[in-house]
Amino acid sequence: MALFVIYGNMNSGKTHTCWLIHALLKNVGKRLVYETSQTQPDWTFSEVLQHIEDCYLSPTITPPVADFRALFEYKGKKIAIFSAGDFLHDENWEVTSFDDNMNWAQNNIADHVICCSRSRNKQNSVRNSLLDNYRMSIYRWYWKDILNSLQDQIAEAQRVAIEIFTDIKANC
Repeated sequence: MALFVIYGNMNSGKTHTCWLIHALLKNVGKRLVYETSQTQPDWTFSEVLQHIEDCYLSPTITPPVADFRALFEYKGKKIAIFSAGDFLHDENWEVTSFDDNMNWAQNNIADHVICCSRSRNKQNSVRNSLLDNYRMSIYRWYWKDILNSLQDQIAEAQRVAIEIFTDIKANC
């Protein structure tokens, strides 16, 4: 299993970046499973970018993007993607829990896993769980920084999404 980790501080755009990757995969692969903690539209890549812009320009009007998980098949490989990376365990709903999502990906025999992690290094953090428990064939980390400019934030999310998507295409 190959692991791709989008990591950064709280509100750095990790979930938005996952949504961009989801939009790219949706266009080339077959979506097998999709679950979210609240109803979300099925956006295209450009619609996700517009949503990011809307969230930053009028955060009280546009609801935040919910955590989600999805399973795709692309060129005969299964790709699991989930945005939950803030908490190892969450008793409210499994889509927001990193451990539940990682178990879900492994149970679905995913060849590639794309996930998020807060960068904090403390006991019981997602980051430490990743470093301690998951050594995989391809293991890449993509830093998502909190940027002041909206355009820089969108460009950074696009850059990380396209890097991960390119890596997956190269390894399928």
